[in-house]
Amino acid sequence: MTEVQAAELRAVYFAAADRRIARREGAVLLDKLPLNIVWTHLIWRVFPDARFILALRHPVDACLGCFMQHFAVNAAMSSFLSRDGKTPVTLAPGVASAIAFQTQPLAVTIGVPPSTPDPAGGPEMLGTATPDTSITLQFNNLTPPGDPTALYFPCAYLPALPSLAPHIHVTTSLNGAAPTPVAAVITQNLMDTTQWVVAPPGTGADGTGGAWPDGATVTISVDSGAVDVFNQPLSPTAPASFIAASPVAGSTP
Repeated sequence: MTEVQAAELRAVYFAAADRRIARREGAVLLDKLPLNIVWTHLIWRVFPDARFILALRHPVDACLGCFMQHFAVNAAMSSFLSRDGKTPVTLAPGVASAIAFQTQPLAVTIGVPPSTPDPAGGPEMLGTATPDTSITLQFNNLTPPGDPTALYFPCAYLPALPSLAPHIHVTTSLNGAAPTPVAAVITQNLMDTTQWVVAPPGTGADGTGGAWPDGATVTISVDSGAVDVFNQPLSPTAPASFIAASPVAGSTP
């Protein structure tokens, strides 16, 4: 391409821009169209002083955004319509589950022993567990759907949340005293990355050796700072409690 040809193309471009917007002298013209990336070599020749902004976005997020927009039909956007040009296409296998995974809020189930009704009609009585009990927290939105061995599945290689531990809090209370933080051992289940395990203080790498204070009320909570892989915040979650109690001598295990 000669300099004369480049100048002609610049004139054509600016004439087209002037038909659509009122350009101000000295203002920067921003032309946002991701599909222009295929013309980078040409743009650079016609506008050698232009600056490029390349926004990196997760492919599933980009795909979901396309299905949520009402695009004018062109050579690229026609891919989001069926052959009659009107009916939305049927989602490819795996896309629906990927979109559901991305849009559902982060939620957690704190697996403490269940409470039991008070026969006298008072507040429910907290469940009990032995002082060496570990509690599993099950998160719903950490592991993407799809077969991790199949590259065509959406989200197949999206990593699980790096660390939730700073957002998991544990307190204990004895004999009605005010709850105090306790140094529980919090780890991610390596066999299931949707699960985090809260073990009693002193628990070793083999999962044994720790104990909650005998008779203490143990309360576990996850704060609102926790987010999933798409930075969606944790939905409101109530703390969960149980009582750590050694078996009474002579009782049935």
